[in-house]
Amino acid sequence: MRLLLALALFAASVHAQIITPSSKPATYPAIQFKNCPYNYVTIYAQPCTFDKPVTAGDLIIVAALGCNTDLLYWPPYACALASDEQGDNFQIANMIPQDNFIPLLYALNAKGGPTTINFMNASARLAMIAEYPPSTGLDDSNWGTYDAQNPNGDPQGQSSDTGSTRVVVASQPGELLVAWGLAAQTLIGDGTVENAEYTVTAGPGFMMRGQLYGGVLAFEDSITTVPGAYFGTILWGGYGHWDLGMAAFKMVTPLVVKGCVN
Repeated sequence: MRLLLALALFAASVHAQIITPSSKPATYPAIQFKNCPYNYVTIYAQPCTFDKPVTAGDLIIVAALGCNTDLLYWPPYACALASDEQGDNFQIANMIPQDNFIPLLYALNAKGGPTTINFMNASARLAMIAEYPPSTGLDDSNWGTYDAQNPNGDPQGQSSDTGSTRVVVASQPGELLVAWGLAAQTLIGDGTVENAEYTVTAGPGFMMRGQLYGGVLAFEDSITTVPGAYFGTILWGGYGHWDLGMAAFKMVTPLVVKGCVN
């Protein structure tokens, strides 16, 4: 049963159609997903190769924790430079403008074949890559942060451990929703992370694809059931600063959740 919930978010009530969690995991349409390798010496994400060849025509998505701090003098969009040897055209879906910038990039109509994502000029510290069925393009995107949504509220150590984006409006059922973001961890050179026990959990109706270093970077997905307003949500493992974005992609063939859902 699909349930229409009224979500109260920071003194505003908005109705959003979401997929409710199930006792049996639903199957979402990711074809493949990978956490990219990380170099503890340079503090940069390394070239990231899909485990299987990408199917021609598919959608490629890259989530990244943006620039190394040495590069903060760059314009923000220089912190989201990705390419692959197939010559796919990567675009920015959105960029959370905090914490060295946190972009989501995508490439439509992948050329296909063995594919390695490269991050030019050390433009990513951590990254994740995913392949999905073909998309006709980005529909909408938005983001939320602790600072943006609580500018005069509690100290960040007392902030909510549930992160939410602002509203994303989907125009069609069966769209792909991708949420990405980070929690208040500090990545340091020896490969450990402060508060690394703060692993994260997917929000209601989402499937967690991956997380790096206790939520320093996290990636989840879901599917729209009807046109309307949606929130990206994620459950951090501890209280603190967080940033979260979500993007909705229109698909060539509308996606369907397979499995048991309430």
